[in-house]
Amino acid sequence: MRYEREMVPLVEKINHIGWKFAETGSLRYLNRLDSLRSLQIDYLHDAKSFAYLEKIRVKEDIKDVYLRRQADILYRRYRPCQGSVQVQKQLMRLDIWLHLQTWKRLRMRYIEKNIENLPHSSAEESRMLQKEWEIWKDGGHTVADSLLKMIRLRNDLAREAGYADYFAMRLDLDEIRASFMDSLLSDLKQATDAVYRKKKLEKDHFLAESFSIPLSRLRPWHYRGAFLRYGEYPVNQRKDSYYSYINIPDMVERFYSGIGFDLEDVLARSNLLHWGDKLPVFECLLAGDKNDIRIIGTISGTENDMYRLMGAAGKAIYLKYIPGTFPTLLRRPSSESVLCGVSAFFSRMTHYPAWILSMGILSVGQAGEIRGTTDEEFLRNQRLGCRWRLFLYDFEKQMYADPDRDLDSLWHALTREYFLLDIQPEQEREAEWAAEPYFVLASCQVANHLLGELWAAQVTDYLCRIDCRLKEPCDFNSVGNESVGKFFEKQVFAPGASLNWEELTEAATGEPLSLKAFVEQFK
Repeated sequence: MRYEREMVPLVEKINHIGWKFAETGSLRYLNRLDSLRSLQIDYLHDAKSFAYLEKIRVKEDIKDVYLRRQADILYRRYRPCQGSVQVQKQLMRLDIWLHLQTWKRLRMRYIEKNIENLPHSSAEESRMLQKEWEIWKDGGHTVADSLLKMIRLRNDLAREAGYADYFAMRLDLDEIRASFMDSLLSDLKQATDAVYRKKKLEKDHFLAESFSIPLSRLRPWHYRGAFLRYGEYPVNQRKDSYYSYINIPDMVERFYSGIGFDLEDVLARSNLLHWGDKLPVFECLLAGDKNDIRIIGTISGTENDMYRLMGAAGKAIYLKYIPGTFPTLLRRPSSESVLCGVSAFFSRMTHYPAWILSMGILSVGQAGEIRGTTDEEFLRNQRLGCRWRLFLYDFEKQMYADPDRDLDSLWHALTREYFLLDIQPEQEREAEWAAEPYFVLASCQVANHLLGELWAAQVTDYLCRIDCRLKEPCDFNSVGNESVGKFFEKQVFAPGASLNWEELTEAATGEPLSLKAFVEQFK
């Protein structure tokens, strides 16, 4: 009750100013955020409160499961803040600077073309891609030293809290067992290796033919747009033309209304316009209290806009439909991984041919023309997205374990291992790893994104088994199907944070999270 009385109003102020900053990019709001977050650090640094939480967390006479869960959630919030306040505030400001640099680069970034849309035998396109790749990669030099400084400071704080490093601390605070994650991802890599190798060989021959060069002369820039980087999705210009004439927000609102969720108030408060200096993000945010849910992004009339808005709207309905009767600490998603899973489940809709046809985005004739390519694109993008996340998880884990090692060599070694891209020795030691926006904008969150994709596949498989109207997992059509909405409202949203992600997954689908559904769908 004391936490709710003293901390919740501060968090609501942080949410409000954070929205203003995201909407305007104004340093005035950033400075205000700095002050408010400093107050938050001071509050959570309270050693007396943390000692009390440590004591009651292990007490066996707390019979109320909601009280026990709230004590555990509070403990996880206080624990990482018990180190040096000075270092925490230094880290906060360093993190803000890195975010600003990364947002600046993303805003200025040249819009990449998908390799599939490049004209054949295009030496000019090859040179353009090489130049763009080199400019983007060279951006890593700007932030590499600061990024390494942040990693070392984070590790210092994590060790004060009793962890091996910051990466291990984030896993634990997100309630992810490191041994479980390592075993799961090792199995996932093994299960997807053969398919990836086959598709990679097909891609090599396609690119060699497109650029009229031998396979041996393919270089990393020829693959730009072929892999899923932070916030990217390969572009299909033909399909984009179908989205250019529709009102995407209205269509998203209509879909969610059809399965029982009202998004009108969320979209009315959201900012999806082309104006000002708002941040180059596409995300669902709280802009004040628990009821002030908004989405920020830019709608340009592309398939990718529909994909991202569907995912952000999935997060919005999760936040909105958690019962208001819960205490504040339980009135939030079960975990970041389940939140990512809900987002992944709904964003995938945009790649199901039956869903596209039912929403009226395409005519029957148009749907028939692109059906085969849509299926293949969807499967390819899921495989590549999976591969990219496995790569990031492995690299980031090793980077935090030993930030003083040769990270350039590690980056290129893992590039060869996961993507089968052979980087020549003279091209190494370029701090290319530091150019990856993920390490700043979503650092140490790849485990949640990976678990979210597996979670979405398992839920899709479960719903197809209990409702024959939903067809098959790779052509899932939930348009107008209220049973899908009722499942999410009762099985996923209703428990709030009273269950952790493992408990919620088993309660919702009848079995623990596994690779089975994902591998079967995308093999």
